[in-house]
Amino acid sequence: MRIAIIPNCTGIHAIREDGVVINTKTGRIMKSSLNDTGYERVSITVSKNKVLNFKIHRLIAENFIPNQQPHRNTVNHIDGNKLNNSIENLEWCTQAENNRHARATGLNTSVGMRRKSVSVKINPRNELMKELYIHSPISMQAVGKKFGLKSSQAARVLKGLKKCTSLKAPSPTNKSN
Repeated sequence: MRIAIIPNCTGIHAIREDGVVINTKTGRIMKSSLNDTGYERVSITVSKNKVLNFKIHRLIAENFIPNQQPHRNTVNHIDGNKLNNSIENLEWCTQAENNRHARATGLNTSVGMRRKSVSVKINPRNELMKELYIHSPISMQAVGKKFGLKSSQAARVLKGLKKCTSLKAPSPTNKSN
């Protein structure tokens, strides 16, 4: 099993590829806990008055998963399980890709879907916008532009906060030869 020293921790803490954090000076296994968003983390004292919290999945990715594309600086759980920190279940991605994956797997629903007081009529064009946003690699701003909306209007429609019945049909994709 591979092991790596955790940077910024005075060199005495290490992580194994299975996610176990060890104090290399004492040989003691550090206890982990869940943070408020459901990710496993470990708290390490780095100086007399300073404790740092490290997410286990991030430590594993930084130490054991090569990142050939520096713009992909977010760690994604492929199966959507925040507690499955195995190397095979982690990948580097962009924040936009991670958000899209969270929506597609049901981990993150839009704000409007969580608010009971919001009443948004189901509109075929709204649904088309949502499908396009979730299942294609384009930004919220680009989706709005296709439907003739400002990015702020598109965001409100996609979050379910705006009743938008005046959407125009999506513009055809520009293809350059």
